[in-house]
Amino acid sequence: MKKLITVFLVFAVIAVAIFLSFSKVLSKGIVAGVETYGPDVTQTEVTLESVNLSAFSGKGAITGFVVGNPEGFSTEHAIKLDDFQIDLKPASVISDKIVINEIIIDGPQIIYETNSEFKTNIGTILKNVESFAGSSDASEEAEEQDSEGSEKKLEIGLFRLSNAKVQVVNPLLGGDGLSLELPVIELEDLGKGEEGMTIADVMKKVLASVNQETITAMSKNGGDLGNQVEEVGKKAKESVGNLLKGFKKSVESE
Repeated sequence: MKKLITVFLVFAVIAVAIFLSFSKVLSKGIVAGVETYGPDVTQTEVTLESVNLSAFSGKGAITGFVVGNPEGFSTEHAIKLDDFQIDLKPASVISDKIVINEIIIDGPQIIYETNSEFKTNIGTILKNVESFAGSSDASEEAEEQDSEGSEKKLEIGLFRLSNAKVQVVNPLLGGDGLSLELPVIELEDLGKGEEGMTIADVMKKVLASVNQETITAMSKNGGDLGNQVEEVGKKAKESVGNLLKGFKKSVESE
């Protein structure tokens, strides 16, 4: 009996060691994948500090995710997430479709920069992602890739982004620009079904929502923005009107 217990304990220790090793390998793999694949999709620098993910539960935290700016924009970054929570099905990471139960992001820092032509950094990144997603689709159709050679797909039950702080930066506004807070953004059942969604398509959905909500928030808070302009840069309220018109025109052209 004692020998049986000893054997059981040995196997239990080995199993725990394997799962812990798998957690570390999985976490490092996510970091490497994001920093390798991210820049191809966004055409900007993408960095990820660390991932702490449990192979037992599939739950974990992702820390220090930063999307840099495209060429022609000078602010520190476009999007910065100090940390956010993820919950996935561990077994799905070795399948063709990774199933993520939820991604919960709280308090992201977004810099919404525009140049003199009212082109925005977020809009430009969105165009880069759309271009990448489109070229990937065309490539897959042309080459008729089989399932073994195709890109891994995603399914996300719930994507929630809340308390997003947006700093609007434009020469008309002067100083540090203007501050906005976006409403909660929730996207459900992304990639649900047999086919799933590519990472690029998921990013396109998220960025499009952020872009649209920022424009909507600026339009709804035009009066408040005018007051901020007067306080920060002593500009006339007409500057805000011109700024909003420029943003809307830029978004329509994008």
